Amino acid sequence: MARYRARRDYRYLEGHSAYSAFDQAYRERNYGKGLPLWPVHVNVRLIRMFEGREGLDRGEAIALVLADRVAEGRRTKGAFAGAFEGDVAGNNLGWGVHLGLLTVTEEAGRRTWGMPDREPWFVVDGNRSRQVRGLTEAAAADQARRAESRAKREATLRAKAAAENRPRIEAGLSTILLHDPGFVIPAQAWPFPDDQWDIYVRNLALPVPLVEVLPIVQEAHETMEPKRQTRWLHVIERAAWRAKAEAEERRRDVERAAWAAAKAAAQAADDAALEGL
Repeated sequence: MARYRARRDYRYLEGHSAYSAFDQAYRERNYGKGLPLWPVHVNVRLIRMFEGREGLDRGEAIALVLADRVAEGRRTKGAFAGAFEGDVAGNNLGWGVHLGLLTVTEEAGRRTWGMPDREPWFVVDGNRSRQVRGLTEAAAADQARRAESRAKREATLRAKAAAENRPRIEAGLSTILLHDPGFVIPAQAWPFPDDQWDIYVRNLALPVPLVEVLPIVQEAHETMEPKRQTRWLHVIERAAWRAKAEAEERRRDVERAAWAAAKAAAQAADDAALEGL
């Protein structure tokens, strides 16, 4: 079922021309506030807008937004036509100046925006944006300290989770080999595609007997982040459950076969006894 997504309310554009909507958006930067990944998005948009151009004035920026929307088949119609494109262009350039991506010059009453560095300044880091270019020395040093601190924290959490999961992982692998000593890790985990072992343990040439790669499999979780460790543990425990269940079914098959053979032998003895009477 498609997720409902509320449409934005554009009534604030009522009565605006493309230029006045641009000026308002440039000044207020209403769209993008509170969005952790917005710097990445607006950086990419600006690089595309300035491609092959030294600079843009207000009219050129609006025209570019309009051309993009027409090319995508999304041209605005009705009361907000023109004002919407001005709003988008002004918002983009306003954020560009705010983030330090753009420069502004004025000459003879004409304002022009330039983009000296066309390489991305922001990248996605988890669920947020991280600046990687255009940093002052102090900011770069602070970012490096925070990155080092985050890496240490993640390593601590990873090691703690690995220590907690190790007994269950080893128990699961032992259960598999106890009930199926010749267990072969399959190349395709059908009908359980999420249980594909080489998703979690890289460089496995599948299919392969578990005993041949046991040390690698036992230690694979140590480099995984905690949530991935949990998913990997569940893969092993499901495999252990299936190995135990299949071994139990084989045992029952043997018992049923033995019972059927004993019954047949008893029947044969009874038949022979009756023939001797």
